[in-house]
Amino acid sequence: MHFGIWTPLPHTIRPEPRMDRALAEIKAVPNLAGKRDGTFEHACDVVRRADELGFHTTLIAERYLGPDLSAWVLASALAMVTKRIGLTATASTTYQEPYNLARKFASL
Repeated sequence: MHFGIWTPLPHTIRPEPRMDRALAEIKAVPNLAGKRDGTFEHACDVVRRADELGFHTTLIAERYLGPDLSAWVLASALAMVTKRIGLTATASTTYQEPYNLARKFASL
């Protein structure tokens, strides 16, 4: 049997205190250049722990509801902090041309 998890993103998880604090920080400081992104750090911590526990895959959903990172960007960043877990990213062709999406995902 294989197990997977959702990668926690601001708009894909139930209310989570750590994510709520990170979102509040993003909204309070419009320019985060050079600062740590708490939503990204939370996603890294959760997926890294799932990897350690033996989960097989995680789904990174592309959403256009707020300050979520692009799925292909987050997948490439998570690849740097995980060892075995499979990274599955999704994106909608409603907001981007299919050809451009295919190029982005191929770059992974």
